[in-house]
Amino acid sequence: MSKVIKSSSGGSIGYGYGYVLGEYMRDNIVGRLLTLIESLGLKDSQEKAVKDIIRKEVNDWFYGGSTIGISSSLYTAIQDIVAKIQKNDAEKYSGSLSVVNTNAHGYEFEIIATEKEK
Repeated sequence: MSKVIKSSSGGSIGYGYGYVLGEYMRDNIVGRLLTLIESLGLKDSQEKAVKDIIRKEVNDWFYGGSTIGISSSLYTAIQDIVAKIQKNDAEKYSGSLSVVNTNAHGYEFEIIATEKEK
């Protein structure tokens, strides 16, 4: 038996804004931070210790309890929706506006998922 779950822009409030980052962004963030650490001119042992801490902290942010992991198909669907909104805004505003928050542009949305029993 399957159960349909719906959520829309008029649903629960109170979470604030969220951000969807692709998995590849974790490596990008780590690389940029490690480059910054290298520029500080620390002793080798200090640099290694700080780099290890940075890697651990970023991994905790991405894989810890405060994030919500989503499947690649859901991530792709979200990116497709954002691309359509950006294209619509580029046409509407002649490319002068960059979409950061869909609510700011008056868009309504509904997400429908099917929860399947195993």
